[in-house]
Amino acid sequence: MKNLPNTDTSPDAEPKIKFDFGEKDTVLFALEGTLADHKHRLDLRMNASWKAYYEEADKDTVSADVLAVLHGLMGEFCVLIYTTRPISYKRLTFDWLKRNNIYPDGLLMRDADQTGSDETVKIDIILKELGTQKGQDITNAIKPIVSIFENDHRTAVALRNLGFTVFTGN
Repeated sequence: MKNLPNTDTSPDAEPKIKFDFGEKDTVLFALEGTLADHKHRLDLRMNASWKAYYEEADKDTVSADVLAVLHGLMGEFCVLIYTTRPISYKRLTFDWLKRNNIYPDGLLMRDADQTGSDETVKIDIILKELGTQKGQDITNAIKPIVSIFENDHRTAVALRNLGFTVFTGN
């Protein structure tokens, strides 16, 4: 597939929502809990107050350690960020990324009608972007992705079981 990087590198450029994998290897970073510290709104999540949970995302702080890794990989790799946030929070997410000096090659978000656990939604988002789905042989499809940074243990285990290399922290 031909690589379609975000050619507009100005601070006002938005990362692409759809991304074609190309010549460079790709690294994925989870947003909530990995790149963005969302501890201040976890109580909203536990109470399933999803609208409030997502609306408070602009108050997240960035994880300096993860940001340093991300910045160190940019240029050498295609850097994609993925999140279970609904696509309706695209503007809030772009603004947060810009405010924190994060300019990925692409952003993978949950479709408005997509439901399920974090691990299920995250896997579906990644596999959809790769043009495959659960139950198919994904051995060749996952080759462009050399590593994933994910803090959620269940999601990390599920991704590893699919053959991905996953780094966890926190």
